[in-house]
Formats: sequence, structure tokens, C-alpha cells
Amino acid sequence: MSTQSGFVGVWCPRCDKAGTPSRVVRQMAAKQEGMLVKCPSCGAVYNYASLMATHPRMDKVDFVEKQPAGSQTLPLWLHPEVVEALRQKFPSNLLTTLSSAVTSLADPDSVLIEGPYAREMASIGIKKGREVLALAKEVKELREQVAAATLRESTLRQFFGGMGMAMPTPLASQPSAASPSADNLAPPLDAAGNPLAPPHNQFSQLRDDGSGLLVPADGSDQMTGPGSQFTFPTAGAAPATAADGRPGFVTGSLR
Repeated sequence: MSTQSGFVGVWCPRCDKAGTPSRVVRQMAAKQEGMLVKCPSCGAVYNYASLMATHPRMDKVDFVEKQPAGSQTLPLWLHPEVVEALRQKFPSNLLTTLSSAVTSLADPDSVLIEGPYAREMASIGIKKGREVLALAKEVKELREQVAAATLRESTLRQFFGGMGMAMPTPLASQPSAASPSADNLAPPLDAAGNPLAPPHNQFSQLRDDGSGLLVPADGSDQMTGPGSQFTFPTAGAAPATAADGRPGFVTGSLR
């Protein structure tokens, strides 16, 4: 293993602890993978990647900004306090940062958020452009969901209105606790909380018309008349017959 002259800007951790600081230098190894560095003072040899993982002391690198080829120089009007704040915030890349900022301003799609609004956004956890975009997408999705729910509610309201029925009360607005997996619409209830019975009192008797439909036994079509809009009674359901469990006002066989 031969020593090659060349400091890498990293100080030997062992010598730092001993109070005899020394920079490590590159080593050339023919059979070992990865770059090795050696301390010329104590002779310690380190794998460069492993050494950097221990966060050793390093020389401070002073970057020298270079003007990009083809770029132009323009004067800026800045107050002294602004210049000082920029130099403190960007000590080694001020001109490069200003060039990037001005380039962004030239983009017609760029959005500039002023300080007061940026601070208010930061107070709710939004500090980066991608976070603003994620929030905008979430708001758009929520608006679409609200619009879809409003359309469904309007459709159901028209459906029940056409049947002469009131819109069923959503489970969320009922006083009794509902299961999270329950349907959003509940059947109409009476004062005791029991499901309302069908409108038995609209017809004296019903019969099977042979196709499985129940129609008035007297041949009338009360559902097409002026009083066809039925309402639920406030009492419980009529008692069922022992034969087939159907109300007594139904005649004819369903078989």
C-alpha cells in the first residue's frame, strides 16, 4: 500500500481526541474496495465511507460562485438591511439563489406568496410548494364529494316527493345511537320508535291480480285519483292471519 499525496479535508478523530489534530490523506489499495485514508500522525487507516459515517471534523469549504455562461448582469435595487439579511441567509450562494428566484418570477405559472400569508400557512403546517398542491387537491376532492352527496340527496328527495312521502330521516340525526355500518336512510318511525306500518286503511280489501301484484278488490284504481298520495298511519300494523302471515284485508292467493 503506497501513500498518495492529497488531503481530503477530513481530520483524524483519534488525533482530535488526543489533542494533536492531523488531517488524513488518501491511500491507494490495489485489492481492497473503496477509498482508504490514513492519518500521517498516528498511522491510523480508515475506510473513507465508514469514517464519514462517524461525522468527523471537516474543513469548511468556501464556495466560489461563477456566473453561468450566456447570462447577463443586471443591477438590483436593494435596501442595506435586505442585502445583509440575504447575505446571512445565503452566505455562499447568494447570487445563485437570486438567479434562481428571478428565473422563477419570469415563469408565467409561478405563484408568489407574500410574507404574511406564508407565515399564516406555516402556522397550519404548510411550508413547501408541494404541500400547497396537496392541500389544493384535497380541497378539490372534498368539493366533488360534497357535490355528489348533494346530487344524491336531491334525487332521493324528488323520488320520495313523487311518492307523496317525506324524506326519511338520516340515522345521524336520530336520537338513538346507530351502528357505523348502518344504512344512511332509516325507515319512518312512530312516536314509540317502531317502524310505521304500510297504509292499510287506504283500501277496504286487496286482491292478487294473478301477476303477483296487489290491487283494490273493488276494481277501483285509487292510486291515480286526487287522493292517491298516501301517508303512513300513526298506529301499528294490522294483525296478520295465521294462514300466511298476511294482513286480513288481502284476499286471493299469492301462489
